[in-house]
Amino acid sequence: NIFWKKEIEDILKTPIKIYNQNIILMFGDKILSIDPISSNINWEYLYKGNQTFQSSGGDIATFNNLLFFILPNNVAGEIDTIFGEKYDSVFSDIIFDNTYNSKIDKIHSYKNILSYLDDKKFLTSINIINNDVVLNKAHIQNVNSFIFFRNSILTLHDNRILKASNIINNNLFWNTDISEFLKEKDSIIHATNYLNSIIIFSQNGKILEVDSKTGIVISSKNLKINNAKSIYFNQNKIIFSQDNGKTSFFIQ
Repeated sequence: NIFWKKEIEDILKTPIKIYNQNIILMFGDKILSIDPISSNINWEYLYKGNQTFQSSGGDIATFNNLLFFILPNNVAGEIDTIFGEKYDSVFSDIIFDNTYNSKIDKIHSYKNILSYLDDKKFLTSINIINNDVVLNKAHIQNVNSFIFFRNSILTLHDNRILKASNIINNNLFWNTDISEFLKEKDSIIHATNYLNSIIIFSQNGKILEVDSKTGIVISSKNLKINNAKSIYFNQNKIIFSQDNGKTSFFIQ
């Protein structure tokens, strides 16, 4: 049965997100929140920027009642979700290096630090409470793919070196050569923790367990899938969503 239907005259450029049990929709230059019970729009804001006909991507991070986001048109903003009003901080003043491709830009919150990597090159971190920039466009070279993980950013470089760096000061925690495990065109897409290890998932179904303090690879496994774009966990299942529309399930 259909509970409700709502017509919106716009093209959805980003997968639907859920925040505080509300539906968040991000279009090329607009973000809105919908009550999933009543279908009423809680709030809606337009952010004019670059032309959006080819724009895709966008990302969201949260801190308490604040919702931070990058729209597909590469405009940054934030909403106070208690009052449903725009919130103003240094994050809104971001000027991105690549103004036409927010698909690869990601934002991440850990405790009171908000971080983002622009164009897979420039790492910036903001202290949300103090509203100041603690790391301003630190240049990270030759990044193939990356994952934010707690207080670090994991970067896989073109030479197959995996690095873990501090998001506050960009200091290196460790680096390790994983060319034995990941081929040249493979990329990292997800990370989670298990005891004293970091479990890293690749686009082509490789799983690496690395020591969280040293980066040494403890074990590896090959699930033999291709072009995974996202990973979800449900009870004892690992769910891979792939670029070709397929979904693969694995028992942990």
